[in-house]
Amino acid sequence: MVTGAKSRLSPSQFNVLKDYLSDDDADAKLLPGNQFAIFTQGLIGTNTIIQQVSTTDEVSHDPLLIARDHIEFSQLEEAKQVLEKAILEHPARLDCHEELLDIFKCTRDTTAFKQMLAELSQAGVALPDGWGQLNDYFKGQNNDG
Repeated sequence: MVTGAKSRLSPSQFNVLKDYLSDDDADAKLLPGNQFAIFTQGLIGTNTIIQQVSTTDEVSHDPLLIARDHIEFSQLEEAKQVLEKAILEHPARLDCHEELLDIFKCTRDTTAFKQMLAELSQAGVALPDGWGQLNDYFKGQNNDG
């Protein structure tokens, strides 16, 4: 029976059991239990329910996806802030430029558009064509009204 249990036990558990069975004066209370033992003194386990894991890697989220989530819930101001920050940090992200320009155009927010345009120009960012087109669009809107 001990040999049959060997596959379920670690080598150290098997040696402890073998030594116990060979010693007639051994105390059964000193035997460690395991998940397969039925003759143990009680539960074997730990009182630790939650283990905190600390990671040093910061999870980064795509700002475009975050902005689109804001847009889905009609949080256009928050979406605009996320995209502006993303463009300032990563000016090569054309998809972020396009999404921000769409927000400016849909909301007709010329003030925020001009502020962002000035900030990007001052930072020396090469602007996609959409910025010039939207600037012309807003100039045309002002001339009509």
